[in-house]
Amino acid sequence: MPFGLYHGTVRRSLLETVLSSCGELSWLTPLPRWEWAARVLIFSQGLLLSHRPLSAISATPFRPMPVPSALEGFPFDARIGLTATIAEVQARVLHELGASWAGFNEDFVKACVIDCMREHDEAAFQQKGQAYFEAIRRMPGGIALSEQFRPQYFPQPPEDSRRGLHAQMLLVDRFIGNAQTAQEFYEVVDAMLAPIFVITDFVPIRED
Repeated sequence: MPFGLYHGTVRRSLLETVLSSCGELSWLTPLPRWEWAARVLIFSQGLLLSHRPLSAISATPFRPMPVPSALEGFPFDARIGLTATIAEVQARVLHELGASWAGFNEDFVKACVIDCMREHDEAAFQQKGQAYFEAIRRMPGGIALSEQFRPQYFPQPPEDSRRGLHAQMLLVDRFIGNAQTAQEFYEVVDAMLAPIFVITDFVPIRED
C-alpha cells in the first residue's frame, strides 16, 4: 500500500462505505487523515488521477506522541515518528479487515531513514534513530534490513537550489512572487497555470 494518496475528493457513497466498515480498532491514531488515506485505497473501486491540481500545505512538523500501537507486538507507532505512525495505521486497518501488512521492505527502511534525516536537533535525531533501529530489528527479516538503516545527521536542512523542469516535475522558488504563506503561494502559481477549460477544450476558444 503506497503512502502517497493524500489529497483528493471522495464520493459520498465511498465515504459511507468507509464509515460503515469501522470496528473496535478503527481510528486509534493521532493522524486520522492517514487512516482515511488507507481506507479509501482499500474500499475504492476506481481512482482518477489529475495532474492539474496543486497542493500547498501549511502544517507544523509531526512530533512523536505517547500513543502505542493497538496491535500487540507491532513495533512501529506514533512514539517514534511520522513514518512509523503511518505504518501502524496501515497495519492496524489491514489487520482489522483480516489481511496482513506487507509494507516492511527496503523502501520502508529508506522512508525511516528520511524521517530521521528531517530531524535537525541532534538529541532528537539520536533518539528517533535508535527507536527506528530497534523497531526495524524486531520485524521479521529486520536484522538484515537494519544494515541499510544509516541516517545521516544534518544540523540544517540541505538547501535545494534546483529550479526548472526535472522529468515531469516543475520546481519553483517557494517564495515566488514574494509569497509568504501557502495560500499566497497557491494564488501565484494558480495565476501561472492554464485554466481547466483551455486544457480540456471544454469551452471552445474564439480565434477572432
